[in-house]
Amino acid sequence: MKKLLAITILLTSTFALADMTVVGSGSRYKSFFWIPVHVYDAKLSVSDPAAFVRDMADTKALDSLASMKQKSLELTFARYVEAEKVVSGFAEALTANNIADSDNMKALKKAVLDLGAINTDDVMTFKADLDTGVLTVSKGSESTELKGDSAFFQNVFAMWLGVTADDGLADLKKQLIGG
Repeated sequence: MKKLLAITILLTSTFALADMTVVGSGSRYKSFFWIPVHVYDAKLSVSDPAAFVRDMADTKALDSLASMKQKSLELTFARYVEAEKVVSGFAEALTANNIADSDNMKALKKAVLDLGAINTDDVMTFKADLDTGVLTVSKGSESTELKGDSAFFQNVFAMWLGVTADDGLADLKKQLIGG
């Protein structure tokens, strides 16, 4: 039964990202009492893979996403995580990137909280569409659409591709950019 659920999630995810190409993937680990714990696996997809810059210097990879029509980050969780912990991690990453807690960011955090706790094998996706000006935040069959512009979308993706808040995110960033 569990395998069928995983297949369903995979098919749903593949369908939703059909117009994009995966350009990087990696695993996020967080240290708890100096023990690395696997939190999630991430896949970065974009609509224009040839324009994606694979450069760790500064924010070149992040900057290359700015003009892309669509971009998505899919997180497949390896463990149970409370929604409040996810939002707390976002706050740390936003602080590291000097990103203000704007109305858009508050709406993003609320959307994640409203989706509730994340269980093992749950998939959370952040998909930005520049043409429609919509960031879709989804977990399983539940989703929320947030209106935004290119700057808002860049701020969201900065949490993974900008200045990293800890070593686990730094390792993930290297994996996402390296392919």
